[in-house]
Amino acid sequence: MLFWTIFSIATLLSITGIAAISYQIIKDHTATNLSDRLPWGIYIESFFFFSALGSGTLLFSAIVVIFNLEEYYYLSKLSSAFSFGALVTAGIVLGADLGKPFRIIKMITNFNPSSPLTWDFYFLSACAVLNLVFIFDLFKNDFLLTLWAVVAILAALTFVMLHSLFFVSKSESGFRSQPFLALDVLVQALMGGLAVINLLLTLLGNNVDIFNKGLLILLILALAVNAGGRICVSHTGLSLFAGKSVLALSMVSLAILFFAVGFKAELTGVTILVSVLVLASVFLDKSHIVRHSQSGPVIPRPASQFDPPVLYTPSAV
Repeated sequence: MLFWTIFSIATLLSITGIAAISYQIIKDHTATNLSDRLPWGIYIESFFFFSALGSGTLLFSAIVVIFNLEEYYYLSKLSSAFSFGALVTAGIVLGADLGKPFRIIKMITNFNPSSPLTWDFYFLSACAVLNLVFIFDLFKNDFLLTLWAVVAILAALTFVMLHSLFFVSKSESGFRSQPFLALDVLVQALMGGLAVINLLLTLLGNNVDIFNKGLLILLILALAVNAGGRICVSHTGLSLFAGKSVLALSMVSLAILFFAVGFKAELTGVTILVSVLVLASVFLDKSHIVRHSQSGPVIPRPASQFDPPVLYTPSAV
């Protein structure tokens, strides 16, 4: 019953999304009030968000294979299925941001190694294919399966790190004033992946076993690293990397998990609550990065001194 309920909701949302994007393809960016001058907003925020979740859950599947945790292979298959869906969603919103999705073909016909978008496209595609290989058991041999896991880890890490190396580092401060930037981007992916896996375990009814408690402890460590990095740079006044709302969500999640595990509380409700808070934190972080960049000096100056300045501060709403 639970499966069909989730499947029905997902189908309804998918049909709605396909209809909305089809309408935009027909009407162009005027349907969203975006333009060539102001192209970014919820699409790039969503691209970063689903890329992080897709990378984090693919890492989980690969780790299960490397350590040969056979009792969790079914969970890793669900994780890979989710990863594939998240990566496809990231690709769809990226196509929507382009206005005309068929422009993606130019990334194949006109390869541009200096374009972050090009590398995102190739590594996103590679991670999606790796998920399909695992889901359909195309590698039966143990050596090939281990090789798959190693390649999957490298591909997932490279894909998520592209966002810090190529995009975020070019934003106002970058690596020069935020030494935790690369670690923060990676931890965001791991946090999102762990939150999804814990939700899957809860839906399967296995939320009290030692494996799930281990995942919660890993989530505590990830939250601690994430919050610690933000506190370390908070004195610099960098709103890009020390967003108060994201830090608050991380600290609240960390406190709930610490007391729940320490006092051996019932973990079902705690897992759901913390996982939702972590996913919200990851999305707000990606949203904050995009909004900061868009409201900064990267926006073109008016062509004439008589033109009003461009004011653009998109929000998650």
